[in-house]
Amino acid sequence: YDILPEPLQKIQLDHYPDIHIASTPSDAIQGADLIVCAVKPQHLTPDFFKSLEINSSSSSTPSSTTSSPTLLSVMAGTPISAFTSPSGAPPPPPDAAAAAFQKVVRTMPNTPSQIGQGMTVWCCTTDTILIDERNKIDRLLQAFGKSVYVEN
Repeated sequence: YDILPEPLQKIQLDHYPDIHIASTPSDAIQGADLIVCAVKPQHLTPDFFKSLEINSSSSSTPSSTTSSPTLLSVMAGTPISAFTSPSGAPPPPPDAAAAAFQKVVRTMPNTPSQIGQGMTVWCCTTDTILIDERNKIDRLLQAFGKSVYVEN
């Protein structure tokens, strides 16, 4: 999913005709184990957070933290609490989080990550993300360069 679908549609047409492009964030995250959320701060609106809601009756979101999806945030200035509490956190934006994720990773990459030469500093909800899961997240982030885990 992308708020501007044209670039994805071009990639699909030119290179990957069999991929499915989700038309909404909800469609994109259904059944996901890992949700990468990378948007500009000006797009952090109540409607955006509402679009991240996961249907609690869905089989893709069991109550167990070991099988619930992890939200990996690449969102400037957005604390973990914006995603873990239905009431949201202080701005940006007030009362924004309609979705309450149990497992959240907050990343702070730098620009050279785009060419695999970056440094990503990250933290997570340590009470819900197990060591094995943290190791997988670390390996994923190392695809963009080096990664450093810090306590929240």
